[in-house]
Amino acid sequence: MPGWTGGFAGLGGSGGFGSLIGGVSVNTQDQWNLCFSLLFNIGEYGTKSAGARASIAKPF
Repeated sequence: MPGWTGGFAGLGGSGGFGSLIGGVSVNTQDQWNLCFSLLFNIGEYGTKSAGARASIAKPF
């Protein structure tokens, strides 16, 4: 789940960007999967954004 990405977007003068993702995933004995993650983005002109994500899943 953790990772990073970066690149350059030439369309519309967007320029460089980067993202950093970190989180945790847990599987229970009853086959429930619990995931929690945080995301942080940085744009070329110093624009920043952050977010969070949580999910619960169980196969059927």
